[in-house]
Amino acid sequence: MQQPAGLQQRVPRQYQCPKCAGWNPVPTATDRVACRYCGVSFSWHGDAVQGGRLVHCPLCREPMMYVKKDFPHGWGLAILLAGFVVSTVLWFYFEYIWALAVLVATAAIDALLYVAIGDVTCCYRCGAVFRGFERNEEHGPWDLEIGEKFRHERKQAEAAAAAGDRSASPG
Repeated sequence: MQQPAGLQQRVPRQYQCPKCAGWNPVPTATDRVACRYCGVSFSWHGDAVQGGRLVHCPLCREPMMYVKKDFPHGWGLAILLAGFVVSTVLWFYFEYIWALAVLVATAAIDALLYVAIGDVTCCYRCGAVFRGFERNEEHGPWDLEIGEKFRHERKQAEAAAAAGDRSASPG
């Protein structure tokens, strides 16, 4: 779903560090960026942004990216759970109309949040999250098959690094 132009422009362009999850401003013209929270340094590939859209990840150059809502999943679950609990209590006390009203209100809140909350673009490979960019229609929602491929790739790289650390340590 395309965001209204005015709303998208009010969101500052930021990226979320894949190491510590701290939000950092997007650099204007630089080759390297460092997270202001953990200090980890990354290469920033400015050619990733074309026409206000991300064509690939500016940190790792991976073209496979996905889009999700910029809303904590836990909050959404808490809203739905609260609606369910209140509705169940009202149903127990035979307040059927109020119980249904709470369920409808919960669904309405969920729908309003879905429309009002913007999107973020995420990288499958490095896990970086980017906020404030226009949506690239080539980046769809999360795809389990692609996500598992990159998760498996990360696990193999971690195992290889751990094996390299063990062989390099004095024995």
